[in-house]
Amino acid sequence: MATIIYTVRLGFTGVTPVTLVEQGRNHVVMLTGNLTYPTPTPTLAALTAACDALDLANQAYEFNRGKVEKQTRDTAFRALKELIRELGGYVQANCNGDKDLILSAGFNARRPNDPLGLLPAPQDMRAIVTPYPGRLDVRWKGVKGRSIYQLYMTSGDPQDANGW
Repeated sequence: MATIIYTVRLGFTGVTPVTLVEQGRNHVVMLTGNLTYPTPTPTLAALTAACDALDLANQAYEFNRGKVEKQTRDTAFRALKELIRELGGYVQANCNGDKDLILSAGFNARRPNDPLGLLPAPQDMRAIVTPYPGRLDVRWKGVKGRSIYQLYMTSGDPQDANGW
């Protein structure tokens, strides 16, 4: 049976400053006393300080909504995000792809994608003559799981395999 190697999922999609503070504090709680990660990088003190800074900056922005407060909040947001990204790298380097160890650090685990195998050819393919000499526009319906297509053409007999 093949071993499944999980990766750390940072969870930054759609994250707000408030939820990032919660996420950072959760990592601190989960890593405090965690024997799997004895010396987290960055330190838990640095992560806590960054959470506190973003929390204060967010409260100041909610109170005033000024440009300076927004810039301060955005700077603290980026700083905490970078620390969590660095922490995710540390966890990934020390977990050996083990899902439970990733979860024990407060991160979500991402399973690698399974290969789809041989994909079918695109359907509904059509070539459209353009007003430009020697140019055709070719269109087709996409195939789920495919991101790159190869398009071949021939100026001779389409039945001749060597002409493509």
